[in-house]
Amino acid sequence: MSTYATPSSAVASSEFSGSFTAAKAIDASTSSYWLSTNYDAGTNIYFDLGKLKYVDKIKVWIGASTISEVFDVQFSANATDWTTVESDCSIGSYDQWVEKIITTPGNARYVKFAMKSSGNGTRYSITEVLIASTTLGYLASGTAICHPIDISALSTSLVMKWTHTTPANTTITVETAVNTTHDVAPVTWTAQTNGATVSTIPEGSLSGKYLWVKITLETIDEAVTPEISRIWFE
Repeated sequence: MSTYATPSSAVASSEFSGSFTAAKAIDASTSSYWLSTNYDAGTNIYFDLGKLKYVDKIKVWIGASTISEVFDVQFSANATDWTTVESDCSIGSYDQWVEKIITTPGNARYVKFAMKSSGNGTRYSITEVLIASTTLGYLASGTAICHPIDISALSTSLVMKWTHTTPANTTITVETAVNTTHDVAPVTWTAQTNGATVSTIPEGSLSGKYLWVKITLETIDEAVTPEISRIWFE
């Protein structure tokens, strides 16, 4: 369920003066507001949610001097590429919160109001903005232990390989262990190198031995995750 919150920052294409900056639209005060320099086409203000989220609603407060505002709502993940998700969003009541349900909700870090018309006919103005969103994200880490492989008949060393993707701020750790049971996972594991000989397979008889594989995925950016698609032995 989405919850309303004040964006972490705001950027406007123009600001009338230092008293009417974009930050005034998110300062939790209905006595201050953002005011554009003029009424030019292309005027906009956008808000940073701090990270990628699922956005489905907005609340906007405009002052009595503005009367009304009409704008397109646009989403972006990078503040460069924008997608319009609500055209001609109209705020027709002033000195109160007006809630708008986004027709095409979706994922965004940045939410832009691309201004189209204003009731005062001279400048655009937004007093306060709240954006309703749901936090997205992958868990910081996850581990999977594969079903053990009976290596009793193995007569040579094994080279272990895997295919994977590791976006920035993510890691994959592949570990192995060998024990004599197929139903109780080992306690001690050893990290392996992609394309290298498995280091945990002992020399000598492998009768009754099982090879276990553990995979750990980690990320410090909840918007991205590493992936491992295949593991095999040669």
